[in-house]
Amino acid sequence: MKKLWRIYHESYMIRPTVYRSLMKSAVVLLLAVLWNQFINNGLFTIGYAFLALGLICMALAWFNYLSLDGIHVNFAILDKLKERRSKQRQHSKKDMVDYVQEPVVSFDELEPEERTACGLVSSLLTGLLFALLSLFF
Repeated sequence: MKKLWRIYHESYMIRPTVYRSLMKSAVVLLLAVLWNQFINNGLFTIGYAFLALGLICMALAWFNYLSLDGIHVNFAILDKLKERRSKQRQHSKKDMVDYVQEPVVSFDELEPEERTACGLVSSLLTGLLFALLSLFF
């Protein structure tokens, strides 16, 4: 955990973490609603889907934590897809931010270790949110 706090102490990492948490939450909510609409046959409530998907998010956070410890899984297929996607990009995304004194850092501009830390925190936040939501539904 000391390594995570050492990496995550910068304030510019909050924005990418919040954005990734919101995106993961939207995807998890969509998956839970789709499960409830099409797969669920009435035996379970949507709270079970929230709990299962929250646990999956926490497992993703654990894999990010292991990656920070130095355990990496090398997926050659994913590397080829990333190379192809980076070659296809012609226009860079630009954010319009007014009245900000500090430069805005996007997720793509972070170091690989900082990206992993942002992924860890966003997965934990999403997992905890949906685990708590499962208690109410």
